[in-house]
Order: sequence, then C-alpha cells, then structure tokens
Amino acid sequence: MMNKRSPEYVKRENELCKKIQEVSEKYDQFTKEGKDTTAILRQLETILDEMQLFKKSYGIFHQPVNVDAFD
Repeated sequence: MMNKRSPEYVKRENELCKKIQEVSEKYDQFTKEGKDTTAILRQLETILDEMQLFKKSYGIFHQPVNVDAFD
C-alpha cells in the first residue's frame, strides 16, 4: 500500500478536488440561473465515485453516503 502523502497521491487528490470544485461552481451558477442541474449532479456523482475508488486504492475507506436520504 502506498503512502497517502506520496507525490502521486497528493497530485491525484488535488486533481479530483479541483474537479469537484469546478463542478460545484458550475452547479451554483446553473442554480442561480434557474437552469436544469441534472447533468451537473451526475458529473459530480461520477467524480465522487472516482474519489472513493481512488481513496480505496490507498486503503482509505469511508462509509458511502446514501444520497437517496436527501430526497
């Protein structure tokens, strides 16, 4: 198992966090404009799934969040 503070880990984590930030900002913009956010939320879900798989590959396990509970 690789160190979670290795250069590869930090680089990938930063890339994923940047993607999350960008999509979150796009979501905020669409919400303010009254546009449909369905596609953006799917993008966010995909990125969060990618983050979860990435973290699991480094042995960092988190309980998944049941997004249906927020409906």
